[in-house]
Amino acid sequence: MTTLIQIEEPSRSADPLEDQGIAVGLELGPAGLRLAIAVGGNVEIVPGDTGGDFLAGAVGYDSDGDLVAGAAGLDDITRVDPVLLAIPDQLDPRGKSATERLAILIATARRALSLKAKRPVTRAVASVPLGHGPAARAAMLQAVEAAGLELLRLVEAPVAAALALELENRGDGDYLWLARGVAGFEAGVIAVDGGSVRLADYDLADRLEGLRDFVGHQGQVAGLLLDRVTAAEAATLSAKPILPGFAPDRSVVIGAALMAEALAG
Repeated sequence: MTTLIQIEEPSRSADPLEDQGIAVGLELGPAGLRLAIAVGGNVEIVPGDTGGDFLAGAVGYDSDGDLVAGAAGLDDITRVDPVLLAIPDQLDPRGKSATERLAILIATARRALSLKAKRPVTRAVASVPLGHGPAARAAMLQAVEAAGLELLRLVEAPVAAALALELENRGDGDYLWLARGVAGFEAGVIAVDGGSVRLADYDLADRLEGLRDFVGHQGQVAGLLLDRVTAAEAATLSAKPILPGFAPDRSVVIGAALMAEALAG
């Protein structure tokens, strides 16, 4: 089967100085780091180190005392995930911050993808959960840039998912996002207006019950996007239909990749 990484190769400029490289979508999830590439609106999720979608989020120290990711036999291993990044100043046993550990994880993925695609990976759009405040957003920006990438944009997870579902082509309307995130339950309203997609409103709550007032005041929504929230839980908040085609385990990184292609074009 032809992959998008192979499709990218013939378009490479003969002059390497004119090659701006690959722009990727990036998502940090509970299982680690995920990357995706879009070419002509078609998206390929980059295979992880164990054959799945994710580069495992384990980062530790090798025998020389260097911080590394994706290697066996490491010491002082820490999992890098959204919960850890929400407190980016948290230090590991050897004094490295969560931001530094994420940078190593991204840099390892970037190098591996560059070797596979035979092109530099230079730019990225990174998704962030709704529950990430200014410190965590700044940490993501710093980690992406420290890994050698230009950050094109930080995009909220529900907006990325909306782009993956092409909600901008379904007509104007509001969609409700419900998720279990880094700060408990999260709810956001994605507004589609004139072909543009934006986060119109959001709320965070430690308990599902805390979202009822928020959901009850949103008026008419066209559908639900559920991320680690069951349909039964959603039904206690809203009778709105669950949006067909939403795949929370992949929609966010797909939307980030589509945005990366658009911004890099």
